[in-house]
Amino acid sequence: MKKFYFCFLLAVSSITVCYSQSWTLMDSTFSQSLDDMEFYDANTGLLSIGYVLYKTTDGAVTWDSVFTSASEIMTVSWLNSTTAFTGAMSGAINRSLDGGEYWAWVARPTTDVRHMDFYGNLNGIVVGDWCYIAYTTDGGATWTKLTTKPSGNDKLLYVEMVTDQCAFACGRFGAFIKSTDGGKTWTKKTSPSGSDDINHISFLDSLNGFAITGKKLFKTTDGGTTWTDLTANVNAGTNADFGAVIYIASDLIYAGARMNNSKIFKSTDGGTTWTVEFTHPQTVTSVSRFSYAGGTLYAMFDGGGDGKKIAKAVVNGGTSINEAKIQNITLYPNPADHEIHFAGLNETADYTAYIYDITGKLIREQKLTNSDINVSSFINGQYIIKLENNSGAAAYKMFIVNH
Repeated sequence: MKKFYFCFLLAVSSITVCYSQSWTLMDSTFSQSLDDMEFYDANTGLLSIGYVLYKTTDGAVTWDSVFTSASEIMTVSWLNSTTAFTGAMSGAINRSLDGGEYWAWVARPTTDVRHMDFYGNLNGIVVGDWCYIAYTTDGGATWTKLTTKPSGNDKLLYVEMVTDQCAFACGRFGAFIKSTDGGKTWTKKTSPSGSDDINHISFLDSLNGFAITGKKLFKTTDGGTTWTDLTANVNAGTNADFGAVIYIASDLIYAGARMNNSKIFKSTDGGTTWTVEFTHPQTVTSVSRFSYAGGTLYAMFDGGGDGKKIAKAVVNGGTSINEAKIQNITLYPNPADHEIHFAGLNETADYTAYIYDITGKLIREQKLTNSDINVSSFINGQYIIKLENNSGAAAYKMFIVNH
């Protein structure tokens, strides 16, 4: 198993991060097909297997059954550290308000739910068969079903929100649609695959994203208007089946594909070149889901025999999708004399600030009780601040103190 060591270089004008990674195939083996998986932080995650929902609090070492549904649980999603949702094939949405221990029925906005995603603490979207779509603007308490079908009767398989307003969804027969108003209305976009099913998408922002079909991997830099076929770059073989992709940073992407054995490929240059980072020891179908939280990447393997397992890797560096969502935080004034202020903070999130001097020494750690930090005691010079929210997402800012 390859190991990559990381370093932080704190310089006058930039932060250089080297990726660190070490893959572990977890011991737990499951007898049924794995439907969906999502982690809130490096240790806490949910996994749906048929009618049963499981939870881990120790990084996928052990899993406990927490909920049994009357219908197959197709999707799971965290809203915040205490609130999570499941969506079932029957269209039922269930919610937990205590971190995934107790679950209760909330709504059935459609007759089928295949996937759901949330952005922030208020906005969420569910998609399903026959192009069923519903959205929420109150944190999942109520849902509104669309009365029109933006992509005919296509089966929608996956949805991703990249802001509280911008979302993409994909599915059968090349279905690919975009919303710019939180899921209320949608427009059809160019399909990267013609009429081939689009099984999975992953977007870093409203412009840059990846999509996979069974045999191909595509990239867009203009929000899905045009696509570039990167299949040959991966060099997975002509018979490879792609199962999942995740866009962690502007340069860091992972994709799962099956040849004789299922493999995880990694690109550190935006998709131009790829290397094999992990090979499942048994012949299984491809990775069917990735989840990244708190610096840890999880991969869900599904297939025959006892190959149904979870693998994980510590991935230090880069900016995750969650981290990208807090990159719009700004710091001012810069240079500063007495205080620095932050704009763009999520009022419902908790933040911790870590301030380093130019040598990399941590000189202050404090919880933010408002949007200000007093720097009047700092000597003149350059500093780097790491602002981390309660989901483990972090933003780095450089500022100057000049009294």
